[in-house]
Amino acid sequence: MKVANQRRDFLHKQSYHLSKTYKFVFVEDLKIQNMVMQGNKVDLYFITCQM
Repeated sequence: MKVANQRRDFLHKQSYHLSKTYKFVFVEDLKIQNMVMQGNKVDLYFITCQM
């Protein structure tokens, strides 16, 4: 529970900072599977964070 509260507090502080710093904030829902190249091409690796 302590870790969950720490994460929630961190996210709240970050969202507050973004809202006060920038006039507009855009969120995009990316399809990672479509962005990853397969076969002979280079694989792209993405670090995702679930919130």
